Amino acid sequence: MPERRNDEMIKIADFIFRNWRIFALVYAIGGTVVFILSLVFMRLLAKWADYDKENFPDFDYDYPPEGWKNTARVIIVSLFLSVLCAVLWPVILLAFFGVLFLTEIAERFPSLMGHLADDDSEGDEKGGVPDEYSRADPGHGSCDGRRGFPESEE
Repeated sequence: MPERRNDEMIKIADFIFRNWRIFALVYAIGGTVVFILSLVFMRLLAKWADYDKENFPDFDYDYPPEGWKNTARVIIVSLFLSVLCAVLWPVILLAFFGVLFLTEIAERFPSLMGHLADDDSEGDEKGGVPDEYSRADPGHGSCDGRRGFPESEE
């Protein structure tokens, strides 16, 4: 049995070492595509922010100052994030599909995931906390034995 396992591992290692250039090429092409798409996305975000700043002036929101320093800051952050995404693109894909997979499991088998996908709580239509956590519920009364919140004295 151990000999068979070693033979399989040797076959896998041979396959990887024979085709490492193809793997590196696929990784480089994927990284380049992700880098370009990330830069385009960052540029679109910057344009949307400028559009919002021009068309929806909000005096309470402190927009970043205009000028070459802010533009340089946006370019540096965009390049840094794009390079990071380009290097880690396989991990990002695995994380994305892993979250989709776990969400599907949580919806199909809620008891396995601790009922995390339950969005239908009783408190939503009331605009507050569900009854089981309400202070006005029996058993959650005040110290003097009255139920619910104490009466306000006016």
